[in-house]
Amino acid sequence: MLLASAVAFALATRLAVAPVTPAPARDEAAAAFRLGIEAFEARDFAVAAQHFERAQGLAPHPATLYNLALALEQAGEILAAWQAYLDVERTGLTEADREEAGRDRRRLENRLAVLELYAEPHARLCLDGSPIPQTGEGRFRTATGEGDHDLVLDQHAMPITLLRGHTRVLHLQDLEQFWGPGAKQPSRQTLAIHAAATSAGVLSLGLASAALARRDGADDGNGLLTGALVAGGVAALAGVAAGLQLFQTRQENAAAPAPQATDGICPLHPALAAPTAPPPESDQRGTRDPTQTVTAGRASAQWTATVASDL
Repeated sequence: MLLASAVAFALATRLAVAPVTPAPARDEAAAAFRLGIEAFEARDFAVAAQHFERAQGLAPHPATLYNLALALEQAGEILAAWQAYLDVERTGLTEADREEAGRDRRRLENRLAVLELYAEPHARLCLDGSPIPQTGEGRFRTATGEGDHDLVLDQHAMPITLLRGHTRVLHLQDLEQFWGPGAKQPSRQTLAIHAAATSAGVLSLGLASAALARRDGADDGNGLLTGALVAGGVAALAGVAAGLQLFQTRQENAAAPAPQATDGICPLHPALAAPTAPPPESDQRGTRDPTQTVTAGRASAQWTATVASDL
């Protein structure tokens, strides 16, 4: 279901593909893309998403990916749509396109649970077995469904609980001062974490007036204590950051082994992997024509792309 706020939806009427794509794949991609357009206009969004996904797999293009995100959102696949918007934000043809995809992604975060981390992983940082995207120096951010999740930082596994419509912010730098560089972790250890949260996309800038703590899950008392940030007027962001600190309050039986993260469970993070040669640049080009419109839901804009001459 569409959000109440005005949202611009777009459809690309033609498909642009890189010349290096084999001709049979181009033909299949173009056919799948047109079927996606037809299904979207018929408001059969789940089917449209399937066709756009096939077209994107055969001949990747940011315009196709954006259409896939739109179809997924309309089909109610909010998490998949969020990921697709994030991919467009990274690969969009123009800065305006990337910014628009970023706005769409952030809008969807009101309907998801968001995790933001400040960390310095040596090899891996994963949530539920998937690498968490890096958004800046020592900063990582992802979205998921609400509930209990498994966070893995290098060799350390931590259970966390995330809430829909909230952003949980954790500072996880220098964890080795608590657990050591090896795979050793106390069997009973309490970490206090002051968390920042957003509800309906609005960040509460008030400082915590009290540490409202709860345990995140383990029967034996292991877990994370979360201090709630209570809105108490506008505060400096530096003050909020100062409140986001991680410290050790209790430690017993330091010889107990920590849960082990393996490549199969949590792969090496792409940003931390050995550098590889950049892929050859593509000559894909595209423009956005705001003068043309397509009526499909609340569509009010249209993305267009250069059509390959041999399509």
